[in-house]
Amino acid sequence: MKLLIFSDVLDPWSWGLEGVLRALIFTYRDLSYEFIMTGLVENYEDFLPKNFSQLNSVELGNKILFDMYRAASTITKFPHFKKIPNLFSEEHKSSYILDKYYNAVRQISYDKSNLYMRRLKEWAILKEENIYDMQVQKEILKELDIDFNDFTSELEFIDEIFLEDRMLAFDYRVKNPPAFLIEDNKRLIKGYKSYEDLCKFIDDEVGIEKREINDSLLVEFISTFSHVLKEEINILFSEQSLDNLLKQGKILEKTFGNGKIYQLASK
Repeated sequence: MKLLIFSDVLDPWSWGLEGVLRALIFTYRDLSYEFIMTGLVENYEDFLPKNFSQLNSVELGNKILFDMYRAASTITKFPHFKKIPNLFSEEHKSSYILDKYYNAVRQISYDKSNLYMRRLKEWAILKEENIYDMQVQKEILKELDIDFNDFTSELEFIDEIFLEDRMLAFDYRVKNPPAFLIEDNKRLIKGYKSYEDLCKFIDDEVGIEKREINDSLLVEFISTFSHVLKEEINILFSEQSLDNLLKQGKILEKTFGNGKIYQLASK
């Protein structure tokens, strides 16, 4: 069963969903998902008060993005920018090109596209890198073993794919991400949803096999994914279970950018 997720690379709710999606994949072994790019920010100046838009304030646009992530984090519990990012610029006023980056990777390396989406957010938020920059893109793609030349070649022809994504969002009246649709199913739900909300949605619509989750599965969870955050561990497991594994030396805590990630001690 495939879950289609209407999203945007810079959507603050999309970052918080990363932990929810990992919890879902761990719970439903027959579940997969794919992002549909909506194009959230055509021009950051649209977010500015009218009297500021004439000043073309890049700094204020990035400050508003920072505030959006900070507000979303109160619900998602995921880490937000530690400082105002330098993402929007005179050259890059829109999130569209970032969405097209994802579309390009989805075309040339579908199996790695979801991990690429997560890496974009990790590099922007935790590593404080400018993910618009092609040198940063080259490093992310290298980490995922995706050919940079294939990526840039695909970008030259990606506008049509991006338009198809946006038209699908239009067909389902998705103006603001996120929204969720089970492939080949007509029912759509909109807005950020918790793990429990999406479990109910999946159970009600398709009823695929569901695992019983308990603290004994934490080691398996951490071994299944990379760059595991405490905030996503807490979705399925107790804090005590993580503390116990850390004390036993089975799990290691490592610094990743301005955050902490967890991995098996044997890795």
